[in-house]
Amino acid sequence: MARLYKPTRPDGSVASPSWWYDFTLRGRRHRGSTHVRDKKLAGKYVDQVEAKVRLGLPLDGPRKKDVPTFSTFADGYLKGEAANRRSKGSIRSILNRALLPFFGKKRLDEITLENVETFPPVST
Repeated sequence: MARLYKPTRPDGSVASPSWWYDFTLRGRRHRGSTHVRDKKLAGKYVDQVEAKVRLGLPLDGPRKKDVPTFSTFADGYLKGEAANRRSKGSIRSILNRALLPFFGKKRLDEITLENVETFPPVST
């Protein structure tokens, strides 16, 4: 449950006319301004922020357009990090059979916790 408050100065006067929020979700603290003066609207704003956090969506505005897709990232991984591993064939197999069909076209910043939780189990 988020706490709404107005920050104060050491002398007790209100430092900002806007409501601020403070909540912890999955062990991570989230704080910031709602940018609104009405407490009801601030509460609705915080509900939206909490929903974004629960879904793993970014809170800081539009996403960068240069974020690679999972497929592009996986190709780079196979050419770089995995190139010298003995298990490269196994890694490629897991990517091709399971990960790429599910995540391949998504940009890395679009993959959310919900996507990972709904990822289908891999049959062997």
